[in-house]
Amino acid sequence: MNEIKAYNDIVAKYILGREETKDILLSFINAVFEDSDYEQIKEVEILNPFNIQEYQTDKLSVLDLKAKDEKERTINIEIQIRGDRNFAHRSLYYWSRLYSNQLKSADKFEILKPVICINLVNFVLEEGYPKAHTCYLLANKDNPELILTDHLMIHFLELPKVTDFPGRTRLERWMNYFKNEGSEEEIMNTVIKDEPILEKAHNEYTKFTADDKLRLMAISREMAERDRANSLYEAERKGREEGIIESVKNMLKEDIDIRMIARISGLSIEKIEKIKADI
Repeated sequence: MNEIKAYNDIVAKYILGREETKDILLSFINAVFEDSDYEQIKEVEILNPFNIQEYQTDKLSVLDLKAKDEKERTINIEIQIRGDRNFAHRSLYYWSRLYSNQLKSADKFEILKPVICINLVNFVLEEGYPKAHTCYLLANKDNPELILTDHLMIHFLELPKVTDFPGRTRLERWMNYFKNEGSEEEIMNTVIKDEPILEKAHNEYTKFTADDKLRLMAISREMAERDRANSLYEAERKGREEGIIESVKNMLKEDIDIRMIARISGLSIEKIEKIKADI
């Protein structure tokens, strides 16, 4: 079994973001649009194709994939391994940057074109909502069918919610591909069966993992991302602990019984007595 998954953003950009794999990208985007009952696109132009150099300078840069369709709409694809509900705010921020960057100082608003963001995430964004694919638009509160503009469209594809294997719809098949690529060949044979475009994606993945330099870069990026997540967790934990200790000090100053402080704070009596001795 490979230690690299297809939802690693370097791997995904290698599979989707090269001129020779443009048909794979087109199929993936159309699977997303089809699932939302939107018109299929016929052409796609990759604006920032896969480039090894961009990974060598910053292991934690955002490695999104930007493309345009025949209607000049910008389509931005981002892969995110870890995150929480705040990722929705991040996606909206990236959409706003892509949208506003279309204009130069003297340009008129008429030149603005729609920006569509597709986020493939390996975590649950919407707790309690079963669908793996959600699409958000600027809709009227009292009449959701009334759309203010088609210039904003944000898709979220939540891999953990995909339970139908290998999938009934084209998008479910694609999501199962990203979720399972790198697993045993028996599993992958089921995922790509009777799907030539997924078979091509699987072959591109195999090429990637056969290249030692690319493999090491993908592993290095995954480790850097894991280290960053651990650092954030430790910082949050330390901040919570310092806040608890400060609260304990305040309670001690108010002569609150140590056993009561232990029940409130969750700290041991020995720890509280040590804090008291240090005051």
